[in-house]
Amino acid sequence: MSVPSAVSPVRAALREPGIRRTAAGFGLLTLGEWILGTAVAIALFASSGPLAVGLVGARFVPAALASVLLAGLVDHVAPARALAGVAALRALAAAACSVVLAHDGATAFVIALVWLDAAAGSAYRPAQSRLLPSLARTPGELTGAVALASNAKSAGQIAGALAGGLVLARAGAPTAVACAASASLLSAVLALRSRRAPAPAGDRSAEGIGRGLALIAGHRETRVVAAWAGARSLLRGVWMALGVIAAATSLDLGEGGFGILMTAAGIGTVVGIGCSGVLAGRRVLGAPFAASLVLCAVPLAVVAAVPATAVALAAMVIWGIGMAVSDVTAQALLARVVPPVQTPRVVGAMEGGKLLAEGLGALLAPVAYELAGLDAALIGSAALVLVLLAADLPGFRAVDRRALGRTERLELVRGVPLFGALRLDGLEMVAAALVPGRIRAGEDLFVQDTTGSRWYLIEDGVLEVRVDGFLTGTLRRGAAVGERSLLRAEPRAATVRAATDSAVLGLERGAFLRAVTGTADAPVADVPAIPRDVRAMLRRQHVLAHVSDGALADLERVATRWTAAAGTLLFGQDAEDDRYLLLLDGEVQVVVDGVPRRTLRPGDALGEIAVLHRRPRTASARAVRDTDLLVIDGASLREAVTTV
Repeated sequence: MSVPSAVSPVRAALREPGIRRTAAGFGLLTLGEWILGTAVAIALFASSGPLAVGLVGARFVPAALASVLLAGLVDHVAPARALAGVAALRALAAAACSVVLAHDGATAFVIALVWLDAAAGSAYRPAQSRLLPSLARTPGELTGAVALASNAKSAGQIAGALAGGLVLARAGAPTAVACAASASLLSAVLALRSRRAPAPAGDRSAEGIGRGLALIAGHRETRVVAAWAGARSLLRGVWMALGVIAAATSLDLGEGGFGILMTAAGIGTVVGIGCSGVLAGRRVLGAPFAASLVLCAVPLAVVAAVPATAVALAAMVIWGIGMAVSDVTAQALLARVVPPVQTPRVVGAMEGGKLLAEGLGALLAPVAYELAGLDAALIGSAALVLVLLAADLPGFRAVDRRALGRTERLELVRGVPLFGALRLDGLEMVAAALVPGRIRAGEDLFVQDTTGSRWYLIEDGVLEVRVDGFLTGTLRRGAAVGERSLLRAEPRAATVRAATDSAVLGLERGAFLRAVTGTADAPVADVPAIPRDVRAMLRRQHVLAHVSDGALADLERVATRWTAAAGTLLFGQDAEDDRYLLLLDGEVQVVVDGVPRRTLRPGDALGEIAVLHRRPRTASARAVRDTDLLVIDGASLREAVTTV
C-alpha cells in the first residue's frame, strides 16, 4: 500500500542508500555544471560582451544534439556505470577548461569546452531514469526518489550559480572552474557506489531518441508534460543569460551580483523542496505543476518592471520555488504516465528537448536584449508563457486523469501478496500488461475444471467463488484469482461468477509467470509463489480474503498442527467432519466417487464446503506423502467469516 503520510514518500526514499547516493551524486554533478557555466559566463561578459554570455548559455544546444547519439547507448550500460562515466567526462572537461582559463586561452576554446561538458551530461538523466525505479519499492517511494533527485538538481543549480560568482570574485575563474571539476569527480565516486540495477525487461528493439520522440508524440498527456518541461527550461535559459546582464546593469550589483540573485533563488529552492515533499504524497499533480510554472514566469516580469534590488531578491525567491516544484512535478508526472520500459527513451527525448529549449533561450536572450532592451525581453518571455499556459489548462487536467488511473492500478497490483517481493519496475511491468474487462451480474469469469490461460485482479464489484456448486467465498476490489491453474498447469479448481456488474483486470499466463518467476515457461517446482508464513497462507484463501488481520491472528492462535503420514486418510466422502485444513507442507489427493479430482500442495486448503454449509464431505482426501497441516475447527472459521 502507499505510504499514508504526505511527507512520508520522501522519507521512505531517504531510507534507501542507493536513492540517497543517486540524489547526492546528481546534486554534485549539477553543482559542478553551474559553477562552470556561471563563472565562465561572468568572466566572458566582462571581456567579450552579451553575445559570449548567450553562447555559454547555448551549451545546451549541443547537449540536445548529443542526446540523439547517447540516448540509445544508455540501454546497453549498467545505469550506475553510465552515471559514473558521465560524471568523470564532465570532470575532465571542466579541468581542461580551468587550464585554458589559467593560461588566458581563446574565448572560442573556452566555450567549446563548456559545450563539451554539457554534451557529455546529456546521457545522465536517461540513465538515472533506469536506476531509480529499481531502487524504489512503491509508487510513493519512487515519487519521493524523483523529488529528491529533482530537488538535488535545483539546489545544485542555485548553489552552483552562487558559488561560481563568489569564487570567481575572490579567487578567479580558473579556481572556480577547478571547483566544478572536483564536484563532478565526487559525483562519479558516488555513482559507482550505487547499486547496479538491470534495465526493466521489455522490448528494446527500437533505439535512440527517435523512439522517445515518437512515444511523446503518440500520447497527449506525455506531450503536455514534455512541452511544459521544455517551456520551463526556455525561461531558465532566458534568465541565466539576461540575469547576468540585469545584475551588472539595471540592478548595479557588480561582478558578484548574479550570485547574490541566485542566493535568493536558493532560499526559494529550499522552500520549494519542502513544498515538493508535501506534493510527493498527492494523487493529483497537474494543478501544482501548472501553478509552479506561473511562479517560473511572473518573477522575470517583476524584475523588469521594478528594477530595485529588494524587489528582485524577493522575485528570485519566488522563482526558486517555482523552478524546484515544477521540476519535481514534471518528473513525477512523467513517471506516472509513461510505462517503465519506455521511460529511458522518453526521458532521453524530453531531456534533449529541455536542453535545446534552455540553450535556445540563452542564445536568443542577448538578441532580444540588443533589439528590444532588457525589460522588454524579460516581460515578453514571461507574458508568452502565461498566455500559452492559460490556453493549455485542459491538457493538465487530462494528465491528472491518466496519472491517477495509473497510480490506482499500481497500488492495486502491489496489494496482491503474490507480487509483494517485486520492486516498482516489476510492478509497473505487471500493471502495463493488465487487460481490463467487464462482466455482468450472473456471468462466469471462468468455470471449474476448464483450462485456464489468464490470471485476474478484481478492480470493482463482487464475485462469488463456487466449488462443486457450493459458495465458498466472495471476491471484492483488490482480490486475485486464478493463480493456481496457471502456476501448476491444472484445470480451474472453482467457478468464479459475478454477483454484481464487475470490472476485472486480466493477465495472460506468459506475462503472469514472467512476473512471478522471471520466465514464461517455469516448471511448477521452480515457482517461488507459496509463502511459508502461516498468516500469509491463510490470507491467500478465498474464504478468508476479506477477513481482518485480527481475525486471522485469532484463527492462527486457536488452530492446531497435524502431521499426517503418507497414505493417511484425512477424511472420507460423506463423513461428518467440521474441520478446515490448510496444507503447510506435503501433498494431498482429493477423490470423488473413487476418481482422483485434484492434487493439493502447500498453500492449498480443503474442507470449506463441509464447514461453511454444515454438510457431509463431498470428497475424500488422502496424504500422498508425509504432510503437515493446520487444522481450524469449523465454528472458529464460521465466526471469522461472518464478522467480515
